[in-house]
Amino acid sequence: MRELQKKLLEEQQRQALAQQWLLQNPGAAATAAGAASQKKQREIYVGNLMAGVTTTEVLKDLFNALMAQALPHCVEHGEPVINVNMDASQKFGFVEFRTEEIATCALNLDKMDVAGRQMNIGRPKGYVEPPPGYKPSREPVSIAPVPYKPQNVPQNVGGLRPETIAAQQRTLAAAQDAKRQLDNIAANGATQMTANVPSNVLCLENTLPLEQLSAAEHLEDAELDVREECGRHGSVLGVCIPTTPPAGASGSRVYVKFAAALQAEAAMRALDGRLFDNHAVRARTVTSSEYDRAKAGGW
Repeated sequence: MRELQKKLLEEQQRQALAQQWLLQNPGAAATAAGAASQKKQREIYVGNLMAGVTTTEVLKDLFNALMAQALPHCVEHGEPVINVNMDASQKFGFVEFRTEEIATCALNLDKMDVAGRQMNIGRPKGYVEPPPGYKPSREPVSIAPVPYKPQNVPQNVGGLRPETIAAQQRTLAAAQDAKRQLDNIAANGATQMTANVPSNVLCLENTLPLEQLSAAEHLEDAELDVREECGRHGSVLGVCIPTTPPAGASGSRVYVKFAAALQAEAAMRALDGRLFDNHAVRARTVTSSEYDRAKAGGW
């Protein structure tokens, strides 16, 4: 009992000393808050993980290897990953990177297949959206660097299947392409942002006559055909066919969401100009917000 009381007393003394130090150093609290805010800019959320298989070590090794290949200069200051904070359920976690640039590039690994599941990757709560044209900082956080040892993308993460490993390599190429796009944005200005950012959403125009949009059987057939054709080029996450065209619309639209931008670009090259029921299709990549708008009933 005396030992427990002694520990409680020591803890109270430590807290009192900490509070006294903060009162004597009023700028420290603001500095700490600013550091926490900056951390969110360098962090990503990773969800839909296989509990007990995709562990903290697996995530760290995976992101270290992929980011080192996508952004070779990022290893100059040590390992790309500073910390991985996994939830107790092991179904989601947060990966903190050394720079904002690495975190931004890592977003392109969204829907990557690891241990048979597609990871959900996004910004964490507390992330502050930068102004248009902002280039993610390369400035590393001031944490003692851990020397990076070059390695290949892990080949045996939770017993990965050959198709999963191939998906990893495709996603790496998408991350490398995203880096090139980031450089283009910085060079060409904010006006190029929407056109230059890789997108995993494809828009197919003129796949069926406008008058068929009101017929459920035509919509179902069209969706099945599109899924089959697009499935040849990657994993299709969703298909949306808007049914309320605005006045003056000349053809239908079909939005297709892929697991990766590289897959959408491959489908665009293959399908642009193709004939669907004697209609020449126009294929182009669009932003995710356009897909969401179509899912909500827009055009």
